[in-house]
Amino acid sequence: MKLIELKWFFGILLIVSVLVSCGEPSKKPVKEKTVFYYLIYSERGNNGDTIQLEDAHLTIDTLDAFVAESHFFVKEEGHLIRSYTSDNHEGQDAGHLYFTLDNLGVIYSRSTTWYSSVRLHSNNDSINDLLIQAFSHIILIPKLNGCNWQRDSTKTIKFLEPTTED
Repeated sequence: MKLIELKWFFGILLIVSVLVSCGEPSKKPVKEKTVFYYLIYSERGNNGDTIQLEDAHLTIDTLDAFVAESHFFVKEEGHLIRSYTSDNHEGQDAGHLYFTLDNLGVIYSRSTTWYSSVRLHSNNDSINDLLIQAFSHIILIPKLNGCNWQRDSTKTIKFLEPTTED
């Protein structure tokens, strides 16, 4: 009797060990390669298009004029945005204004005449978060867009009361 009980014990132990060892092997997460591409928008339609970073050829031309630069912080890490324009040497309606971020290169470019723009995007969420912060900074800092006006706080604008003719 004891021999049969021992066989059952080892049989059950063997089955349990096989079931436990046949589980899904632990897999290390595969790090996905970061891919950059540009989203293209134009006045011809609301549908965006994409182009790979290496096919876009968006670079800083030595003839382009530097407009301004501004620093901003994300999670206590400093970043630098610079803006440039090609209006000083391009044709009447061929100029554009573009913005660079740190070592990512051109992150946003827009025509100074037409309703078209190109915006950098990535498959990496943390890079996209940084780009969103940079775009927000571009919108909030007028000097980056070539607007260098300042309100003179010493002057007061006096508005006239509206009048009607009887």
